[in-house]
This record gives sequence, C-alpha cells and structure tokens, in this order.
Amino acid sequence: MIAPWERAQNRRRHLIVPLMPTPNGRLHLGHIAGPFLRMDVLARHVRRRGDDVAVIFGTDAYDSYISLSAQKDGGNRFDICQHYHALILDDLESMNIQVDAFINPLEPEWRESYHQFHQGFAKHLIDKGQVEIVREKVPYSPADGLYMVGGFLSGRCPDCLAEVANYLCERCGGHLRPESLLSPQPRFNTGPIEWRTVESVFIRIPDKPELLPRLVDAGIPPDLINRVGEYMQRHGNLVRLTTPGTWGVPIDSEERVLFSYTSLLPYSLYCGQVYAEMNSVDYPFALDSDVLTTASCGTDNLVSGLASVLGGAMAHGDVKPFDRLLLNHLYNLEGQKFSTSRGHAIWVNDITKVPTVPVDSIRYFLALVNPEDEPASLNVSEFIDTHNNDLATALTAKAEIAAGKIRQGMTPEHTIGGTMATELALLFDRQEKALDAHHVSTATAARSIREWVHSTPPSNSEDAYWWLKGLALLSSPIMPDLAGELWRSLGHSGEPTLAHFPIRTAPWTPALPTFTTISRADLASCLPESLNNADLAESVSEKTGATSDV
Repeated sequence: MIAPWERAQNRRRHLIVPLMPTPNGRLHLGHIAGPFLRMDVLARHVRRRGDDVAVIFGTDAYDSYISLSAQKDGGNRFDICQHYHALILDDLESMNIQVDAFINPLEPEWRESYHQFHQGFAKHLIDKGQVEIVREKVPYSPADGLYMVGGFLSGRCPDCLAEVANYLCERCGGHLRPESLLSPQPRFNTGPIEWRTVESVFIRIPDKPELLPRLVDAGIPPDLINRVGEYMQRHGNLVRLTTPGTWGVPIDSEERVLFSYTSLLPYSLYCGQVYAEMNSVDYPFALDSDVLTTASCGTDNLVSGLASVLGGAMAHGDVKPFDRLLLNHLYNLEGQKFSTSRGHAIWVNDITKVPTVPVDSIRYFLALVNPEDEPASLNVSEFIDTHNNDLATALTAKAEIAAGKIRQGMTPEHTIGGTMATELALLFDRQEKALDAHHVSTATAARSIREWVHSTPPSNSEDAYWWLKGLALLSSPIMPDLAGELWRSLGHSGEPTLAHFPIRTAPWTPALPTFTTISRADLASCLPESLNNADLAESVSEKTGATSDV
C-alpha cells in the first residue's frame, strides 16, 4: 500500500460557487451547516492536496425579500443590502470560511459588469429561441406601486398542499405561478389588490429524457431526480426567467426583471468570469475547460438548483454545466426549523463570541451533524456532549500526552511507519474519498478525525510527533485553527499540506488545544429565548415534580 503522502499528485484547478445568501439578515448556524461549511471544507481539502482553488460568490441583492424588508420597515433597499452584505461577510470570516471574492451586485465595482453579463445571458437564450413568453395573472398593489409576487405572496402549494411563500414550495421543491396558488394572500400591502395580466419569460429546458440522465451523471440522488421529473410532468419543461417588477436586472422591459432564483445560473457564470479575470486564465465554464466547478443548493429549491442551473446551461449551449451540484436538506434547531421571524436561531455573531466555545468546535460538530443526506437537527445537548467527549477530553488528553513525550527529547531521524502509518493512511484515504465524491460528506471526513483522536496514545517521542502531525493533517479542512497551530509548532510554515507531511522537522513546544469542558450555561447568551425558556421550564418541572399538559 502506497501512503497518500508518497503518491504522485495530479493537480487540478477548482472553482467553488456556494449558494448566494440574501442580504436581509445575518447568518445563523442553519446557513453555515447547509452550503457554507461544506464548501469551505471542500476548498481546504483540495488546497491541502496541492490543488488550485478559488471560492467566489456573492449576495443575492435582487431577491424579492429585500423589497419586502424595505416595505415592512420603511427602509431603503440599497442600504439594507449594503448593511447586511458586510455583516454576512463578517459572519463567514468569523466561522473561518475563506472567500476569494464576495460580490455585491450593487457596488460600483461590480454593478455594470454584473448587469451586462446577466442581460447578455438572457439575450443569448432569447436569440436562440430557448425561451417562451407566458401570459400570467399576478397580484398588484396600486397603493404600494408593487407587484405582490415572490416574497410578498403566500398561499398553499397546488401540488402538495404545503404552505408556501415566494414562487417555490419548500416541501416538494417545485416552482409555482401566483395564479396557481391555493388561497393566495399578500404578506404585506397597504391597500386593495388587483390581478393584472403580465408577460413573463420562461426558459425552455431540455425534455426529461435529456435532462434527467445528466442529473444522474452529476450524482444527484434518485429520489430528488424523481421530484424534478414530477415537476416537469406537471408543469412541462419551462422554468421562470423573469418576474414582474423594477428591483433587479431589467430584461426587455422597464417592469420585467430577472428572477433572482433562476439567475443563480448567470450569477454563477458571472463568478466564472471573475475567476478568469482574477487568475488570468481561460473561462472555467467554457465547454473545453478542465476547471472542476462545484455549486450548492438546498432541496427546498430543487427546480432552481437543478432544473434551472443544469437545464439552463444545457439550453444555453455554449457553457458547460457545473461538474458537481452539492445538495443539502433542511437543518433544524432542536427539531424545529431555524426561523428568523420567530427568533428561533443561533446566530453566528453570538456563538462565536462565547469564549469557551472555539470556532473549531462549532465547525467540527456541524461537519458531523449536518443535512447532507437527510433533514438534520442541531440539538444543544448533543453539541455539548460532542465537544466535551471528543475535543475537551479525548483530543486534549491525547495531545498533552504527545506533547509531554516530545519534551523528553527527539531522535535525529525518524519517519512515520508501522501501524501508525497504516492507520493514518486509511483514515486519510477515507476522508479524501468522502470529499472528492459527487456527494461530498463532511460527516465521514469528521469521523476520520474522531477515530484518530480515540486511537491508542503514542508511546514515545517519535510516535508522539507523528501522531500530532497526523492530527494536523486530518483536521485541517474542518478545524483549521487547531491544525494550523499544531503544524507550525511542529516546525512547518503555513497550513498543513500532503506534500510537506513526510518532511521531518524540528518541533518547538507543541501548541496544545484550548478545548475545555462546557455546560449549557456557557451557551445561554447565544441560545434563542425559545430554548432558554424551555430549559427553565424543564428545570422548574424537575425541581417541583410538576408535569405539563399536552
């Protein structure tokens, strides 16, 4: 068996485009556990291997929820976007999520080229005859001067009867026309509503026999492919390209703009143009490009994420679709959906300020317990147990043993070998396989760290050196602070890389992890009132022996 650090590496170039967040609020851990941490782990993994990678995305400034926020609060849409764009970037940086370019479509640096690129994309589809003009009825508020579409409209899905808002159904992932909603109601308006007939542009994506096999090739799970097929069975092969309104990129009309969800495709292609300009290389979405492109989306938005992005690229014809589309399911907090309106969330800005909870610990738990395979839930007690058992106890104790051995002195020459080398190679290969697959699994990658942490303690100084170095290598995509400190204290510079792993260095005093045991009290300042009240009620009930009615 050839160890990973002894194999010849074929370097590749990567462009990673995470989901575009809406700049109408800060990020919570539900956002992080879905697309953002997963994409960062992938980026750090390929950097560790020696590949070239760029992470480029931006905020979705033209989402209808921006207009809804401005209308509700009496604010200015531009100011809302500017404010939260900066705060979202702060939240990403607080979670050690690396970004090479974070685009704000409203900033002078980006605005003109962003609009030109998106309008050029729409014109290309129109000129090719890959669109269809659809006359549809939509609600309009004369008093507000706004079409009550997108985030302004709620009702029930005609396909699965779930409550919906915007053009999409989170349960079945379908896209809906306002006139097809059951019991449609505006979520905000100041006067009577009238239904107007407008003309909207829809992309004509390939038929099922052509599109669905491409989804199979992209590694999309069969149940999700079936849901896309069901949508096309009900609604045909049309997906929305424009929506009535004035907030957005105008398309052939003063009151028709690109639909922000479908425009995730041209937005991603625009990120490719930014990548090419930043690196002075060819366009990564060219049909003959060897750049490996990866995007993400949620299963609550299957039509935009799969049919629109993949089918739209196929309809365009001159760009290659993403090589990988990483999907995530819904992520809950204590069994209930993260909710900004109800305040049921743990905000990045709050939890990263808790002094006893390192960011590495949050990343480790979210990598282990996440919605990559199915809906998942962040349970506070499980987070505390994972932190205390894996990091504050097992990892910290093992690292202290290893550091103590190293302080006793090192022999001049020694390379990793024997059982330790075999075990590390197996865990690294498992981690690499999980992160290189179409279905990237951060949970599998995190379990490799867990196994290494719970392995047999090193018995001498040389084994201690290689155990700590192995910990740095395995941890680097998920716990970058720990990995970087260990790596540099063992005599290297920069961040852990596979190429430099076998190089014997002269260690300084090894940097020990700073994980200490925590309790729920440590987290009280960042938990939502809904959880703190429930904890208080449970505590009172336990003390008094009282029971509650159901």
